[in-house]
Amino acid sequence: FADYFTEPELAREGYQQVFAHGSVTDYPLAIRHASGKITDVLYNASLYRDAQGNVLGVFAAARDVTERKKAEQATQAAAHYARSLIEASLDPLVTISADGKITDVNKATEEVTGVGRDTLIGSDFADYFTEPELAREGYQQVFAHGSVTDYPLAIRHASGKITDVLYNASLYR
Repeated sequence: FADYFTEPELAREGYQQVFAHGSVTDYPLAIRHASGKITDVLYNASLYRDAQGNVLGVFAAARDVTERKKAEQATQAAAHYARSLIEASLDPLVTISADGKITDVNKATEEVTGVGRDTLIGSDFADYFTEPELAREGYQQVFAHGSVTDYPLAIRHASGKITDVLYNASLYR
């Protein structure tokens, strides 16, 4: 059985799990066709028994997930591309939730605030401006009206340096 898979030892472990636990669900394997073509599958198997309950063998099925894997890879590539576009921006880019919590930032945001990504994410967007209430009013306008253009704000760097900015934002769905 194991000889038909790209990783025979992994296939062996799969059917050994069936004998040890009674079944296995969505166990990832790759079948090698005689032509050399590889097919990614999810292996599902369970024991089958005779009328007395004695194990006779394993009933197994392999569901082809090649198209699903291709779709996942395409989605990952698109996400990587989008992330690289965000990071390529020289302008600070931020996404925030309706309650004003930062959900994502680019490197430029870290540089202008002097605060690391892990600290920025989950914190209050308005806290990084010289006038937090004005910043709060700005993002509330976005959520109320869909966008805001050239809204003047000033970002306070962790060192105290002030950077004047024009805040432009819109909703995304």
